Amino acid sequence: MRVGADAPQHGAIVGRQAEDPRFVFEPLASAPLVCFVALAHEWAHRNAVTLSEITRTTLILRESRSETRRLLEHALAARGLAATNVFEVEGREAVSAGVGIGIVSAAELDVDPRITALALSGANLVMVEYIACLAARRCLSVVEAFFAAASAEST
Repeated sequence: MRVGADAPQHGAIVGRQAEDPRFVFEPLASAPLVCFVALAHEWAHRNAVTLSEITRTTLILRESRSETRRLLEHALAARGLAATNVFEVEGREAVSAGVGIGIVSAAELDVDPRITALALSGANLVMVEYIACLAARRCLSVVEAFFAAASAEST
């Protein structure tokens, strides 16, 4: 979340809470992280894969600041695992082209006939999204409306 002068003035939806008392955060939605693969991938017929398995294949990840990536890397490290063949790519084209596998929040995985999602077995990795705003602006009617609309949309 941007915390400088260009921070959102009325509200934002973010994937991580900042340790900054100038902001307030309210949970909005949560979804498990899933692995996704091309339909031609050897795992495409499976329902789930383990974290250990994903470290032994080509892993397509977003930039290092990605919350999804941070959650995955933390879970791997906690289990003494590390991905050794990682490509940092924006978008999902590399996975759908069969270059490797990807990890994403189930809520962010668009319908794409070229890919399929697999559960991460035994990982219990969940992405939480938050509604955020400057604490000093939380009582403004436009901010109240934003929070109410976002909350209504998530239910």
